[in-house]
Amino acid sequence: MTFHSARRRDGKAVDIKEIKLKDKINQVVEKGNSVVLPRVEAEVGSKERIRSAMIAAIRNPKGCFGVLYVDNLMAHRHYSLSALDYLMLVAIFLAACVRNL
Repeated sequence: MTFHSARRRDGKAVDIKEIKLKDKINQVVEKGNSVVLPRVEAEVGSKERIRSAMIAAIRNPKGCFGVLYVDNLMAHRHYSLSALDYLMLVAIFLAACVRNL
């Protein structure tokens, strides 16, 4: 998958090389599913300081054309399946908006 755009919490652009979970993002795009990763710090190393992450596929009838990726800092609680449900709802809404453009 080609990454076109990524932003930090403060709105600044992210260098694609900085995204440690790009393999997980590619898996979501290929399968068209959504995932919650409750313990990311074990996967990306302690210097990254990410506690957990969620990735939701943005799909249309032809397949997946993007993802929403959200992570949180070590100071916050882990993401849960109910939080993933909200992110999936946003992804479905976004897919409908893009389709109507």
